[in-house]
Amino acid sequence: MARRAQILIDRNGKKAQVKLDKDVFLSKEVPQGVKAFIIYHEIGHIYFKEKEELADKYAFYMALRNGVSPFLCYVAIRAFMPSHYDYRVIEMGKNLLLNNHLKNYIDYEKL
Repeated sequence: MARRAQILIDRNGKKAQVKLDKDVFLSKEVPQGVKAFIIYHEIGHIYFKEKEELADKYAFYMALRNGVSPFLCYVAIRAFMPSHYDYRVIEMGKNLLLNNHLKNYIDYEKL
């Protein structure tokens, strides 16, 4: 699976460039919340470098703060990450379980 998004960070020049997969980000079939999660994930790499789990956690909390349902965060990882990243799906589940108020919050209206 090709990368859906990628961030290139120039720490010396203090700038970053995000490359987005047109098939995902221009698609009307992909929910906006999924797109937001993916972008927040890439931004998380500015803070956490190559630590994928921390970038996921950053994306999860930023997406929730901006109205994205936890379900769409899960979909972003499950449907748009390579299968060898399955451990990240488990980590997302742990994030949901740690926050009891999110367990049953699945906003189907935003799909």
